[in-house]
Amino acid sequence: MPEQTRAQRTLEHAGTAQAVELEAEGTSATFRVDGHGGSLCWIEGADGQLRVHWGEHSTFAYLRREGDTVWVHLDGATHRFTIPAPGARPRAGNASGPEPEVRAPMTGTVRRIQVHAGQQVEKGHPLLALEAMKMEHVLKAPAKATVETILCREGETVDLGSVLLRLELDPAP
Repeated sequence: MPEQTRAQRTLEHAGTAQAVELEAEGTSATFRVDGHGGSLCWIEGADGQLRVHWGEHSTFAYLRREGDTVWVHLDGATHRFTIPAPGARPRAGNASGPEPEVRAPMTGTVRRIQVHAGQQVEKGHPLLALEAMKMEHVLKAPAKATVETILCREGETVDLGSVLLRLELDPAP
């Protein structure tokens, strides 16, 4: 019988605390983040790749942990979660917001760069396409921004976590 694991943790995302509950058995799990739930399945042989389901929606996600930071790439956006030290208090408010650096959510090959330096983009605008494990992953703008610098080339192989683009985020209205 597969081992069952239950975990509850508070993570910080965009400067606010997020309550996370996870119940895993084998390669599948159910989760709740601040009361909203779904299920996920680890993909065999695909380092850090998950299939995530919530409601009628289903997509792939990629995870990477570096010390007290967990990077999650989901639906074209990369999110940074921080694991607070035991007893630490989460920061108040939405202090950090979207990240100005667009990072590779996995090792792969840059197939298409869909923007140029100086271009203004809206939230969700496709920035570039990365191919990994014979699948194409489109990275999208996390917020309204101007493309500041492009740090990769089409055809280049990039490592997980590499900074691909830098954005100048527009101030919130």
